[in-house]
Amino acid sequence: MMQPLPTASIPVRKRRRPASSPSPTPAMRKGAAAEKMAANFLTQQGLTLLAQNFCCKAGEIDLIFDEKGTIVFVEVRHRSRAHYGSACDTVTWHKQSKIIKAATLFLLKQGWYNKKTSRFDVVAINGPLNASPSIEWIRQAFC
Repeated sequence: MMQPLPTASIPVRKRRRPASSPSPTPAMRKGAAAEKMAANFLTQQGLTLLAQNFCCKAGEIDLIFDEKGTIVFVEVRHRSRAHYGSACDTVTWHKQSKIIKAATLFLLKQGWYNKKTSRFDVVAINGPLNASPSIEWIRQAFC
């Protein structure tokens, strides 16, 4: 008689919004606006946008740029108020780990792993998006 296989907990990726929801949530709209603001800011600094919202099983990368041959993985963080810390403070080691894994998969998928240099930046946007928030660009933020 065969023994039943042990059941394993398989992580299930949650959807960003319910399938029945016809439009993005207010938080999703704010996040998209912050990412657009960050993308425009970095483009003005001379970087070339390669991809937005790269998703894989390991996680998601908000923005991916090229800066003179270096692949730049960007995490965008926004805080309307600093009551609980700045936007930079929200990039935890756990989030960094997920971004690094997703970046590795992106590089492998593109055939760039061990062929191109890369770095991880954070763009922190502090203040209301509709009232000229401050934008802080932290190059080589981690790893």
